[in-house]
Amino acid sequence: MTGNKTARDWDGAVALRRAGMPVARIALETAIPATSLGRYFKQHGVVPDLTGQIQQATRAKLQAGPVAGGSAAEIVEDASNRAVALVSNHLKLAARGRALLERLFDDLEQGMLCRAEIEADIEADTQDDKAATRRTRMQRAVALPGHAGTLNELTTVLAKLVNVERQALSVDEPREQNPYAGLTQAQLHERVRALLEDNALGDA
Repeated sequence: MTGNKTARDWDGAVALRRAGMPVARIALETAIPATSLGRYFKQHGVVPDLTGQIQQATRAKLQAGPVAGGSAAEIVEDASNRAVALVSNHLKLAARGRALLERLFDDLEQGMLCRAEIEADIEADTQDDKAATRRTRMQRAVALPGHAGTLNELTTVLAKLVNVERQALSVDEPREQNPYAGLTQAQLHERVRALLEDNALGDA
């Protein structure tokens, strides 16, 4: 099935793997089956050995210039270019989100400062209503609990945006994910039991 693949196809797959791309993604990029890729990489000792250099090059490229020539450096150059484009896009989206948040904060502040006037306008606008449903709904929208809830949501979004910006600029290193975060309580207990048994066998 892969016999018609050229040396260039395999070289491209090797470059992607050395750059850290998952085998399944390489299969989509190159149209070479993942099983064939896995066998080829194992047979030729192909491992993602350039990911550290790519991360360093990406950080350097955001601040300075390009990477020097060479086969390994070319792979690093290509992958870091992709990463820089991705980071730049993240920063643009974060900037748009920050601008929207600033306008929402301004609207919220204005609503809080003018709440008495707004409530008076609501009274005037709904004084002829037979039922109080519309008035109650409008008053609830401008009440302090409503403002507090909105402020809490805006603050949460702002914190996430700040985190995106700091990670995109490598101000903070991404935190390692907890490998046990997705386990249920029963699975955690089973995992602890297995570890204890392993330790007991090791001490025997």
